[in-house]
Amino acid sequence: MAFSSSKLSRISGGASAANGVTVYCYKDTATDNLATISGSGYFNSVSNIRVGDIIFVEGSDGRDVYAVTATGTVTVAEFNTSSVADGSITAIKLAANSVTDPKISSGALKESKFDAPTAAKLLGTNRVTNNHMTDNSIGTNEVQNAAITANKMAAGLLPLSKQLYTTTGGSASEDVTIGGVLATDIVLATLHTAGATPRQLDRAVCAAGKVTLHFSDDPSTDHKVNILVYRP
Repeated sequence: MAFSSSKLSRISGGASAANGVTVYCYKDTATDNLATISGSGYFNSVSNIRVGDIIFVEGSDGRDVYAVTATGTVTVAEFNTSSVADGSITAIKLAANSVTDPKISSGALKESKFDAPTAAKLLGTNRVTNNHMTDNSIGTNEVQNAAITANKMAAGLLPLSKQLYTTTGGSASEDVTIGGVLATDIVLATLHTAGATPRQLDRAVCAAGKVTLHFSDDPSTDHKVNILVYRP
C-alpha cells in the first residue's frame, strides 16, 4: 500500500530547518507492515522532511522508531545507538530518575564504555562522608590493607603513639621524645617491668613533642614502661 498523509501527525518541531529536528508519528495498523513503511521512498510526499527527523511508526506488525537518513528519495533507518552521535547525550538531557535498571540492557554497562577510573574522577577530597554510606555497608573485605591511616581516625579512637620504653637513668624524671605529641594530649603510662632496684612510676605528663615520666627515685637503666598517648 501507499503512504497516507491522514495517518501522519507532527508531534514537535517546525517546518523550517531553523527549528531543528521534527518528530512525527505515523500509524497504519490496518494495511502496511513495518518493512513496507520503512521502505525507500515511502515518505517522499512529506513536505519539508529533513535528514535527522524522527518518525515513530506503528504498523500492522508492531512498532518502531526511524530516523530520516536521506531526502529526495526519502530513506529511513531504525533509530538505535548508531543514530545518536557520540557524546551528544549529556546529563542535562536526561529527565530525573529516567535511567533505571529496566532501561539498561543486559551487558550494556561494560568497562569499555567508561573512561579509565581515577581517584579524582571517582571521589575527590572529602567526597565520601557518613551520609553517603548505609549502616554496616563497608566490611573488612572492602577496605584495602593499610589504607586507613591515623589521621583518618576520629579523635580519641586510637592511641596517637604507643611504645615500650626502657629507662636511661640518672634522674627521677625522664623525658621520652615522641614526635607530634601536644601538651593537651592524654598519656597512659604503666610500669611493665621493674628493674633490679624497683622504683614506683608516680605520674606521666604530656608536653610538646614529649612525655615526661616521674619516678619515686632514679629508675636506672632497667625499668620498662608502657606508654600510650591519646588525643581528646
